[in-house]
Amino acid sequence: MKIPNPSLRHYQFINENKVIFQANSHKLVPEPIFDMHLPLELGVVLSGKMARYNDGIYSELPRGGIWLAGILEPHGRQALIADSKVAVFIISADFFYETVIPGVDNFLWQSPFNTPAKDRPLLINEEFACLAERLSDLLNNDGSHELRAAQTQLTLLEIILYMHRLGSFKVAETAMVTDLGRLRPAFEFIYRSSEQIGPEDAARLCKLSLSRFSQLFVKATGLSFSKFSLRYRLSRVAQELKNNTNSLDALADEWGFSDKSHLVHRFKECYNVTPSMYRNHHQPQ
Repeated sequence: MKIPNPSLRHYQFINENKVIFQANSHKLVPEPIFDMHLPLELGVVLSGKMARYNDGIYSELPRGGIWLAGILEPHGRQALIADSKVAVFIISADFFYETVIPGVDNFLWQSPFNTPAKDRPLLINEEFACLAERLSDLLNNDGSHELRAAQTQLTLLEIILYMHRLGSFKVAETAMVTDLGRLRPAFEFIYRSSEQIGPEDAARLCKLSLSRFSQLFVKATGLSFSKFSLRYRLSRVAQELKNNTNSLDALADEWGFSDKSHLVHRFKECYNVTPSMYRNHHQPQ
């Protein structure tokens, strides 16, 4: 794929809450910690060494190493050197749909996240760490929230462009903003209700045929509707495990699992631990 060389000076700033930047350190832990969330994630190792787990793929990343996590993609992390420092971009799932730069197809920004973990190139380069550190320094200076958010978004786009120049990613059709509008009733049902819904009913909510609905949904999220719905419900269970003491039987009933055993089996597939172990790990110390 030929990578364009756009001028990011033509970038139009998007809502300041669409991309969040964090820099922090990770201490040594005996086992990796797994997570899964709706926002996309792009991280850079600034010092030390981190182990990353994505869909069965294991990587050890030194300074300048990049990792990605797509929408509701199970992923794990573990510091291999004490106090390894990382920088992380947490990206709203709809951010790239709204990113418009002359001469750049929308798929350029989304394709690294839509590429399956097994097909993503392992990218390690000093420039990634330098860009993240430069952004961290800029954000530590005085400036309006809008200016700081614009700097964060521009650095993220710079990193993605550089990733494309160093490695190749799967070129897949991606949904447009208008497609997302057509899928909105299905997303709203999932987000607002703990009731389980099948793809046929979701397609009817969107007034689309099942085949068209399924096609658009995969383009928009990289997942089938059934897998997206399952992983979203599991992510809500994980949140509740952190924040309350409801029994696993109650959580299974609330979030559409046939029983506790079904919940435990599905939860372990994504988080690599049982719900009880997850709850114990995340209890306030």
